Amino acid sequence: MAKSTSVIDKLKNGAWHPSAGLRITSPAVVALIGYAVLVLIVLLPIDMYVYDEKTDKYVKQKYSFSYRFLVALLLLFPFLLSVYSVNCMMVGSCTLWSWVVALLTLLWSVVITVTAFSSGSFSVDQML
Repeated sequence: MAKSTSVIDKLKNGAWHPSAGLRITSPAVVALIGYAVLVLIVLLPIDMYVYDEKTDKYVKQKYSFSYRFLVALLLLFPFLLSVYSVNCMMVGSCTLWSWVVALLTLLWSVVITVTAFSSGSFSVDQML
């Protein structure tokens, strides 16, 4: 009888599932610490300067805590996905996750291509 290789069987036979708990590997912890440092840097009240064409000078831009907090929240999702990917590479049984990453990469490249061609600033004639 052939051995079953469905995703559900893999989850039951050794990969992570809710009753087994999540095993976090050392590389994932290192990545998590790195991302925590980046989030802390984003939350620091560092002045931002932008170039003002009218005055031909760099002027200080308001950078409120609520804006910094929003940026930190938006960064959390890709950071956590990255930590999960690093952990998955170490633990194994990442077939489903690799397909998710591959399809998201393909979708991302299609969106960028469509945006580039539909913006009007780029055409196929430029490439020929």
